[in-house]
Amino acid sequence: MLGLVKVAAILILGVTRLIWAGSFFGYAKTDGAVAVDKFDPETECDARDPSKCIKAVPKGRGVEVCRKGLVVTSSRVVAIADIHGDWKQFEQALLTGSLVDPQDPYKWIGGDAVLVQTGDVLDRGPDSLRIFQILEHLRPQARKAGGCIVQTLGNHELMNLVDDLRYADAAETAQFGGLPMRRAAMLPDHWLGAYLRNLPLAISIVQKSPENDFNFTTIACHAGIGPRVVKEYSSVEQINGVVERLFKDADMHTMQRLAYRHTLLLGQGPLWTRIYADENDQRACGQLSQVLGVLGAQRMIVGHTVQITGRPTIRCGGRLIMADTGMSSFYGGGLSLVELRSDGTVEREFKLAYF
Repeated sequence: MLGLVKVAAILILGVTRLIWAGSFFGYAKTDGAVAVDKFDPETECDARDPSKCIKAVPKGRGVEVCRKGLVVTSSRVVAIADIHGDWKQFEQALLTGSLVDPQDPYKWIGGDAVLVQTGDVLDRGPDSLRIFQILEHLRPQARKAGGCIVQTLGNHELMNLVDDLRYADAAETAQFGGLPMRRAAMLPDHWLGAYLRNLPLAISIVQKSPENDFNFTTIACHAGIGPRVVKEYSSVEQINGVVERLFKDADMHTMQRLAYRHTLLLGQGPLWTRIYADENDQRACGQLSQVLGVLGAQRMIVGHTVQITGRPTIRCGGRLIMADTGMSSFYGGGLSLVELRSDGTVEREFKLAYF
């Protein structure tokens, strides 16, 4: 009897801790997502009880699909762009987004929210390894609460994978245990090297409105997908599939050869392009419209190009969000994050700083 009472008390406590209120946009929220103890990484289901599958969460109740290149959700979506090894700024961004506990940044309190990070964690700052570690720590907690954490590859991750360490921070390298250990961490048999090789170039974020059947799709990537890419690859799934096959178990020399030869990894590819930083709105937005049409999406969010205003830039009638505000201390820019809404609107949270 005492055992049953104890189990009941634990269940009540667990449900209570899933309820949270408030956000930095001023509305109250109750997390109604399904909580489970253990997920299979492929099916995203509780291996002991298939009925507790995220994909089976009813419409209007959180994340339905959480995969590295695809998210389907009716919950809030928060995006954070280039971090460049600045743990303090990243922590503040997570706190501002009500995603982690103010007393314990390793504890997810975001419920069924989706966190999207668009690459460039590495280089220029000292704490990149710690940032990757906290993302790994938070990811299963978010999944368990019905949420999702996804990340794209950035050009600085690719540079490290091919041993281009021009922008490595000395303190950052020391955190790895020195230069040989840093290089070893980029190999396919190290957890970090394997993780980076498995990151997608782009993510389709499908937001379902609880009020109607309209789905609003945003493409998240580091620098942007341009017309040259969609002439050859007509979907995010195809883009990611090609890179996944190329990178799988690839050693350093293979990675170097790919980085300097393959269309998806060159200057006009999703890791490097700056076509959407073009000051000519007609030209930039025209190219964006073409790409979104091919990919069947309504919006794109990118990092890579620092916005010297210190705030995320919204262009092309809200169809393009440039979210890199140089928030790393290396740049001295403003802390920022973006909430993507299912009705196509955007909420920006930022603290201005001057370069």
